[in-house]
Amino acid sequence: MFAFAVAKITNSLFPIYRTTIVGQDITVAVSGSGFFVDAHGTFVTVAHAFDNAAPGAMFQFRGRSPDHFQNPALPLVEIARDDQKDILIGRVEGLQLTHGLDVHEAPFPLGTSVCVAGYPLAQLAVSPDGGLDVSNVRRYFQNAMALDYYTGVVERRLHQGFMMTEFSLFGMSGGPVVTTDGAVVGMQASVTNPRVSIGAGGRQIIIENAVAIGSEHIHAMVARVSAMGQPAAAARRG
Repeated sequence: MFAFAVAKITNSLFPIYRTTIVGQDITVAVSGSGFFVDAHGTFVTVAHAFDNAAPGAMFQFRGRSPDHFQNPALPLVEIARDDQKDILIGRVEGLQLTHGLDVHEAPFPLGTSVCVAGYPLAQLAVSPDGGLDVSNVRRYFQNAMALDYYTGVVERRLHQGFMMTEFSLFGMSGGPVVTTDGAVVGMQASVTNPRVSIGAGGRQIIIENAVAIGSEHIHAMVARVSAMGQPAAAARRG
């Protein structure tokens, strides 16, 4: 069902790397996912992917794993941020792509089948030559259905969009939520608080639902940035 969407996503989806240097110690981790919205390296992700970073931490683009690796890593340049709505727009300077993902301008009907993409379960290792081995940082796709419109505050941020029938894994935040034609209708942002369904005999099932920021909010912010015409970066991450 999502074969076309997955093929389209793969050129635009990437993991966000955070590199922290403290003395002689270097720590590299994947702090979330992002996706490109044009052919010139402009991307969208969640603002909270950059939270709780140590002073001097660098956020980097190391490629669209597992098909493309970028060496040396390129810095992620922040262009605009809406902390309250948890949306960040940035750019990977000097990167040229064949296309970016199309973002829906308006909310879409509930009951629509969607696919969430991102980079959970990232495994980093040291290669035999002493470098960073990112070959096991791989994409993950999860199908679901848009269940209900949603507005909720998560750690001081207002997530406005919809929740889905499934939960999502940590690391998928910032990944696109797309329809079968590959159009972005949302961005994975959080998960609902656990609820418990209790059946006969006391059996319990814990329910959690993924929450996506609605594409209308993403589209509006991308449009504002575009209208500014290639603004100077508000901050350089890396």
